Amino acid sequence: MPPPAGAVAARSRSILVLAEGVLVAGSEDALGHGDVRMAGGTLRVAGRLRVRGAWAQDAGTPEVTVRAGGKAPLTVGHRAVLGGPVVPAPRVDAELPPAAGSTLPVLAAPRFAGRFEWIEVNSDQLRAVPVYTAEGLSVRLVRR
Repeated sequence: MPPPAGAVAARSRSILVLAEGVLVAGSEDALGHGDVRMAGGTLRVAGRLRVRGAWAQDAGTPEVTVRAGGKAPLTVGHRAVLGGPVVPAPRVDAELPPAAGSTLPVLAAPRFAGRFEWIEVNSDQLRAVPVYTAEGLSVRLVRR
């Protein structure tokens, strides 16, 4: 079945490069089946996003919503590699805000390398402390 008029279906197995501007991923498979490279700009994830290939990020800001008891809003099928001035901006779910001390998944991948320069969170009461593993990134929310 074709997508509705005005919709964009991403079924590519190529590399999607975001260099500037804002790209809104409105569905879990919005970016297709290939690799994703963020070289700048903002990737705004409405719910969850699955990257079936690899994730490389040199710059830019992925905006995701983290939820208590939820899965990582950004899931990568292959390796995720960070480098450069990378700043994720996890948004705390305003309808069901997590408590201070909660550790929430942000990015999950079978292999993860790199560090974020800093992490911004949309809360006046909480700040995010990164928790890195070989399989991704979580944030521990602590009081400011």
